[in-house]
Amino acid sequence: MSPYRSFRFLQVPSVGPNGPKRLLVSLLLSMAVCLPAMAGGPSLFPGDTIAVRLTEAIDSGRNRTGDKFQAVVDRNIESNGLVAIPKGSVVQGVLKEVVSSGRLRRRSELTFELETIEIGGRRQALEVQPETRLGASHAKHDGKFIGGGALLGLVVGAIAGGGKGAAIGSMSGAAAGTAGAGVTGKAELHIPSETVMVFKLKSKFMPELP
Repeated sequence: MSPYRSFRFLQVPSVGPNGPKRLLVSLLLSMAVCLPAMAGGPSLFPGDTIAVRLTEAIDSGRNRTGDKFQAVVDRNIESNGLVAIPKGSVVQGVLKEVVSSGRLRRRSELTFELETIEIGGRRQALEVQPETRLGASHAKHDGKFIGGGALLGLVVGAIAGGGKGAAIGSMSGAAAGTAGAGVTGKAELHIPSETVMVFKLKSKFMPELP
């Protein structure tokens, strides 16, 4: 008898009507457990955060759109119990928009974005959501400056020419206060070195670990 004919007598144990489905589910679960290891390590996903610490000061009055900046990762970033990005990893970023403070109304603004990160000597691209910081509104300061000028003009005008002089002095003082606010009312935004900033990933990141 040919040895190949013996296979006709082999029987697969019955697994019942739901057996194939259960087998498939078990296979998929096993693959889900194994895939992260097969993919080469931990991964970060959109919405995950990266905290970095600036290594230089940024100022809306000095910096310009397109300027580069450097930072370091502030703490270990883990995924599935593994360190995906070690603390101290060097990050390079760019100022996507710099708005210098205007006089009277315009607020200063700085928009940061991370571009690359260096892990174990390997530089990789990062895609993060931009982080924007706004300077303090100086409208209240300007209002005090203008109002103070009007009040001073009112007092001086009243002393010089009575009621009519007070009205003229008030208008002149307000005009002088407005001019003064235009000269002194700029409020630039200054971000000191060592400031910690948090960015959210826009796309999946798979670090190339050494």
